[in-house]
Amino acid sequence: MSAMARANPGRNTDDLGIYVHWPFCDAICPYCDFNVRLNRNVDQAAWKAAFVKDIQTWEGLLPGRRVGSISFGGGTPSLMPPDTISAILDAIANIWQIAPDVEVSLEANPTSVEISQFREFARVGINRLSIGIQALDDQALKQLGRRHSSAEALEALSVANDVCDRVSFDLIYGRPGQRLSAWEDELCQALAIGGDHCSLYQLTVEPGTPFAYQASRGRLSGLPDDSLSAEFYTVTNSICSSRGLFRYEISNHSRLEGQSRHNRVYWEAGDWVGFGPGAHGRITLDNRRLEVVSDKRPSAWLNQVDRPALNEDAVDLQTAEEAAEEILFSGLRLSDGFVRSRLHRWGYDIPADRLGYLVDQSLLEEEGSHIRATSAGMLLIDAIVADLVPLNPL
Repeated sequence: MSAMARANPGRNTDDLGIYVHWPFCDAICPYCDFNVRLNRNVDQAAWKAAFVKDIQTWEGLLPGRRVGSISFGGGTPSLMPPDTISAILDAIANIWQIAPDVEVSLEANPTSVEISQFREFARVGINRLSIGIQALDDQALKQLGRRHSSAEALEALSVANDVCDRVSFDLIYGRPGQRLSAWEDELCQALAIGGDHCSLYQLTVEPGTPFAYQASRGRLSGLPDDSLSAEFYTVTNSICSSRGLFRYEISNHSRLEGQSRHNRVYWEAGDWVGFGPGAHGRITLDNRRLEVVSDKRPSAWLNQVDRPALNEDAVDLQTAEEAAEEILFSGLRLSDGFVRSRLHRWGYDIPADRLGYLVDQSLLEEEGSHIRATSAGMLLIDAIVADLVPLNPL
């Protein structure tokens, strides 16, 4: 697998996606609600063996499928030893055919230790690095619980561009007390160095996080109101497009050939298999949509990796209506939208009166059987979806 080709931008919609979840972090950020644990006393040999075993349980399942994208997420997968990544890639290649232009992406933090590993990651098969910068303001980085500096973030971008053809970075805007002009400066600074893709998120306060605890006690002031949030979003899109990175999903911008093939698997409601604690997957078998979920507790997952992949505790059958609603929600996040026939496959369609109303309000556009959100609609996706469900059975 070390000879995997660098990824091309296109995605064959029949290709399978693979997600690998590394649950460990050196520190847990106060805004994070992912399935993560502190990086303490990790038995690296045991975890490498467990991932290989987990993958091997899929032997003989989904025959004939080709893998078009592999994504290492977390957690902080850049804390994984390169030989573990190599073993995982080899195990996947032993189960399924690998597309010659497969995208193999890894999320990385820009600390000095992790930066030093970038070249090794590329050597074992990573061809796309996604750098979690989050901010280019040292005070803001401390507030966000990040353990790197702005200088390290810029160095990470530079090194990543040296070792990989494809590089992405993440930034968070709408932070407490952040000025719009300061955000413009940060974004332009990152774009001056960054690669062909960026993920730009407004800070959200998720239930159960330290930020939620602070907010409930009035200790997280200065978050933007709806009007300022919309202004942040508009300015973000304007700056990115002026530099040739166009929005192709609500929070993601890229050059024409830089879209994340793996993330499009999710947004296009494709099939993917997840490995690791709490990893989710979606697969279509015999015209049924299966949701496959791993135990989120790392110790429990380690003890269960040799169970059959499609065991009764890990698989929930999505109803046809749930499958259709997932297509609606994820498809409207994409700038190019989705084709209604994908809903029809599951026996559902959008209520004509509600669709017509949203088109009249310039929130949705309909062209033949294709439906997409307008720029104004992108700001109101959750409300639009709520207005369109329940879907009508055919």
